[in-house]
Amino acid sequence: MNRPATILVVDDHEANRLILHDLIVSYGHTPVLAENGLSALAHIRRSPPDLVLLDILMPELDGHEVLRRMRDDGTLRSVPVIVISSVDELESIVACIQAGADDYIIKPFNHTLLRARLSACLDKKRLRDQEAHLARLMEDYNLRLEAKVAEQVRRITATELERASLSRYLSPSLVEAVLRAEKPLDLGGRQTRVTVLFADIRGYTRLSQL
Repeated sequence: MNRPATILVVDDHEANRLILHDLIVSYGHTPVLAENGLSALAHIRRSPPDLVLLDILMPELDGHEVLRRMRDDGTLRSVPVIVISSVDELESIVACIQAGADDYIIKPFNHTLLRARLSACLDKKRLRDQEAHLARLMEDYNLRLEAKVAEQVRRITATELERASLSRYLSPSLVEAVLRAEKPLDLGGRQTRVTVLFADIRGYTRLSQL
């Protein structure tokens, strides 16, 4: 079951905000209200909602500017926006869609259409979130795999260098035994103090050439 979504309602008319508030609650979601574009941007940056219902015509900062700033901000670009407009604002709706709005709803609100468009936008967002999560998991897996491969290559290289060094002094079977050993290999033997005598035969060189 999908969790309730947080939906930010941005409208300078209190009556519209209250209507949307009650409708969103009836749909099982959590509404957050903002009375103008400036307060909406402040809230979005502080706690990005799952979706924004954005009125176009507002004082101080209208819906066009709010949408532009959201789409210019890499951290807010993926938040879906449904613009709210009147029938006589179709050109503004087209401009908002071209600027990156996901959908629009006309005032006065058709409850069935509003619910359908909210659900469609939220479903798309969930899919995008899942794709982003899978992409992060894949990236993390690839990084760990690369690190593992690099470590194995390092070990193989070190082993080959050690094999080449030991092969100068030991037989191949003994070299492999040393390399396979988890602990330092006990080759046995004992230390003994000995005396070595070096002797020469006088005139040996002349005799050997006869």
